[in-house]
Amino acid sequence: MTTRLSIAATALKPSYDAVVVGSGYGGGVAACRLARMGLSVAVLERGREFLPGDFPATAIAAGRDVQVRGGAADFGSDTALFDVRLGKDIHVLMGCGLGGTSLINANVCLMPDPRLFDDPVWPSEIRTDRMLAEGYIRARHMLRPVADPATRTFEKVKALTTAAAGIGSTVAPVPLHVSFVDANNAAGLRQPACVRCGDCCGGCNVGAKTTVANTYLADAKAFGAELFTEARVRSVVREADGRWRIEMKRPAGSRAGWAEASVVAGIVVLAAGTLGTTEILQRSRIRGLALSDRLGTGVTSNGDAIAIAYNNDTPVNGIGVGYPPRADTGTVGAAVNGLVDLRPGRPLEEGLAIVDCALPSAMATMLPSMLV
Repeated sequence: MTTRLSIAATALKPSYDAVVVGSGYGGGVAACRLARMGLSVAVLERGREFLPGDFPATAIAAGRDVQVRGGAADFGSDTALFDVRLGKDIHVLMGCGLGGTSLINANVCLMPDPRLFDDPVWPSEIRTDRMLAEGYIRARHMLRPVADPATRTFEKVKALTTAAAGIGSTVAPVPLHVSFVDANNAAGLRQPACVRCGDCCGGCNVGAKTTVANTYLADAKAFGAELFTEARVRSVVREADGRWRIEMKRPAGSRAGWAEASVVAGIVVLAAGTLGTTEILQRSRIRGLALSDRLGTGVTSNGDAIAIAYNNDTPVNGIGVGYPPRADTGTVGAAVNGLVDLRPGRPLEEGLAIVDCALPSAMATMLPSMLV
């Protein structure tokens, strides 16, 4: 994708049929479906738009694209790509940009264990929703996950295979939202083939990664949706006529800084992620919106744990080389390629899925000092 989808937030109209706040998976899907219904749709994204070649490729560039909030930390641009939130018990890394965290994740496509939804912690409407299976099918149609045919040739997958054998298990190729051939995607955009540079989690400068931006959002725009970047939604207020007023900050045009603005819509979809949506709702409650006192409680993580092995007897080749390549270390592969699945046959709470991972090339010069 070489053509920008977004327009400046200063071009926002006074009202729309529907406004979608956030542009990750939730916001992208909502925008796509609403636009296909023939509604006038605006998507509000707080970050910037990144095209292939725009993602930071060096440690210095990556450092400039980090924002950190929480505790005593408060630095970095509000539109920096890597958004880090520090908490007492957990830290969170989110993507800030058109396409949300799909810009910097590993694009792994694995089905959740169906036993997860047997837990009564989920509302009964979710546990008994028979449309969930159809939702998986629709997502696969748009994102078209496929395993890399070369998966077992990568050094990091060979190392994972050795580790798996040590615990009596095996490695399976992982389906990825990545194009391994030059082809048009489900939104009609041309995607070049993956060069297996290992930089998926730093942002794909090739364009092979199938993100929300080049699928759901591109499709939404094709059906008339307007996509706005640097639109920082603060709260929502119910108007007397039943419509919603979305209050936000956007660039002040020719002036420096940010200006207050608002837009009205009959439908509002808050899809700004777990933290972003909760923040907006908390501010909205202060403005008078009636909400549950449990808002912001019961939040959990996605259960990821990251381990780094170094000074190994055999090379793993687990650091990206970038595109164009800046190191001659052999083919890395995607960020994730192989899976050791220790979930089947075990109680749900004892399940474990282990994958390999390549760190993005922008971190390469920092790793020696970090590992000391």
